[in-house]
Amino acid sequence: MFKFRKVKSKSFHIPFFNRFKEVTESDKEVLKNLGKERITVIALDDYEDIFDDFDISPYYLRRISNDFKEELMRRLKEVNGDGKLHIILTVPQSLRKMSTEAEVHKRLHFFVNHEYEKIRKKFIFSLMKSIAFLTLGPAFLVTSYLLRKAHLVSEYLMVGVYFFTWEGLDSLIDTFSNLKVKLNMYKTLKNSRISFLSEETFEKLEVSMYGRGNIGSR
Repeated sequence: MFKFRKVKSKSFHIPFFNRFKEVTESDKEVLKNLGKERITVIALDDYEDIFDDFDISPYYLRRISNDFKEELMRRLKEVNGDGKLHIILTVPQSLRKMSTEAEVHKRLHFFVNHEYEKIRKKFIFSLMKSIAFLTLGPAFLVTSYLLRKAHLVSEYLMVGVYFFTWEGLDSLIDTFSNLKVKLNMYKTLKNSRISFLSEETFEKLEVSMYGRGNIGSR
């Protein structure tokens, strides 16, 4: 099962990795490129933690696990859309494979873009539906007034007024209270960076900077 750490970006202004003799070149690239982004560190037991246990497809096709998606969403809520997020996935050095990480990175990139587009289309549809319903409500009201002498028709039209007005308002509230929030979260994720780092390298960095156990929680 994966463990999660939350790290403040201001902690990485000094290139601590220069002090470490046994740091891979890929880890050095991650560490030296840490900039002003908000940083979240997710410690994995292995790559399988990212994916659905029941899906045995190759990594570049495999479904992302619900646990991993939920944790990403929780992290994004903490960012509140303020700046970019740098997601660092740590894996024990003995289990790391550059070719596998390339596949996993490709899959995560596809997942994020696919989810963003899906939610964006759903948001647009819901917004247009709200506008249409809120337009039909007053239209039915005006028509009902013009046909007020035909009492039965006018009464039926008033039912339409209430229906379209309340459905339109309900849809509009749902659009901005749920879909808009989710869309913004995936937009942040879409603009974020995802990197892999050896668990041992991060632990050395952790000890060098703060002393053991002071960065986030395991």
